[in-house]
Amino acid sequence: MLSMKGEIEVVGEAATGGEALEKVAQLRPHVVLMDVRLSDANGIDCTRQIKESMPEVAVILLTAYENRAYIAQAVRAGVSGYLLKDVSLELLLETVKAARSGGALFKGSLLRTALGSLSEARSRRGYESSTLVGIPTKREQEVLELLVRGFTNKEIGTQLHITELTVKKHMASIAGKLGARNRSEAAVRAIQEGLVPLN
Repeated sequence: MLSMKGEIEVVGEAATGGEALEKVAQLRPHVVLMDVRLSDANGIDCTRQIKESMPEVAVILLTAYENRAYIAQAVRAGVSGYLLKDVSLELLLETVKAARSGGALFKGSLLRTALGSLSEARSRRGYESSTLVGIPTKREQEVLELLVRGFTNKEIGTQLHITELTVKKHMASIAGKLGARNRSEAAVRAIQEGLVPLN
């Protein structure tokens, strides 16, 4: 689908998790489309390994099922998107482009599923209702609202008339205050804590 459209260059393909990790390390692609279920590995575990060693590589997970546990694990692993395999070409392209630009894109229903699953996990572990370490400033709140809507750092900067570097500094501060490990988790935590409504 991506090759036929001509807007995106497909630089490699892999049949297994092990092969995927090797290819990513060798080719350093901007975006990886990763199946959740692989013959020799779990796609979420592979995603986690990719993000730990190459955080600049964006990963989009593809699956046949809208599984609550998978979505929550995917958010924790730092995915930039989570799509069902019956996705339209338009949404696939939109998600790849958003991921390439540093954004994160989840359909509203999938984000709600991730929220529900993460909240349940937090309750089972006896966490308090809030995990906030600090309160976002007014500017960080503005950044958060655009982050939840799927805007990239560059787009957030344009919207708020600040530099992309300033946006990155705000993101780092936001992640610290929300106890989040990545932007996807920051978006989910922001909604969980009632900082940004889920439209």
